[in-house]
Amino acid sequence: MRKKGTAKNKKAAVAATPAESASGSIQAMAEALFKECDKNGSGQVDAQEIADAMNVNPSFKRLVGDGIDMKQVDVNGNGKLSSLEFVHFVTVTVRAKVAAETAKDAQMAAMEKQARAVFDSVDTNKDGSIDGEELAKGLRVNKGLQALVRRDVSMKDIISADLDENRDGKVSFDEFCAFIRAEAEKAEAQTLAAAFEETLEDADLGAFFD
Repeated sequence: MRKKGTAKNKKAAVAATPAESASGSIQAMAEALFKECDKNGSGQVDAQEIADAMNVNPSFKRLVGDGIDMKQVDVNGNGKLSSLEFVHFVTVTVRAKVAAETAKDAQMAAMEKQARAVFDSVDTNKDGSIDGEELAKGLRVNKGLQALVRRDVSMKDIISADLDENRDGKVSFDEFCAFIRAEAEKAEAQTLAAAFEETLEDADLGAFFD
């Protein structure tokens, strides 16, 4: 009698890559959200059903922001979204946001590394903090500092931003990084939003259903 389940006749299990696992998780989440919207089990959801689901699920609302543009997502133009249309839209949306956040995190990590080198060069007396005189001098002659912050920034700006937490008139490295991050986030907010919108516009939803 032939033995079953030997090593030779068993197919080796192939572990999913992290990217594949993430993709599967995103799709599973999108499918679960569709079921939340499709209360009547029709297999399609309209704008009102989506709005109702967003009202009771804060996570869903955070995911899609102000809502779903039916004209953009409703490929067949029937005023409703099929499971495929809905799941594809959510998948594209999540991937775009994850990509934007990943890029942002990498940018911030690189900026913090640069900030350490700049901070140490501006902290001329090596006391672990930057005072007003060191900041003013650094803004005049330190190209690294000039690249990170506006030239017209002052200790008053930093203190008014509530980053000089102990109000000692000096800025620690953590406070320095927090100020730079805040300035960068304000400058990059519009750029990231525009990139996210462009990603959605570039997604060929029609081709997906061909």
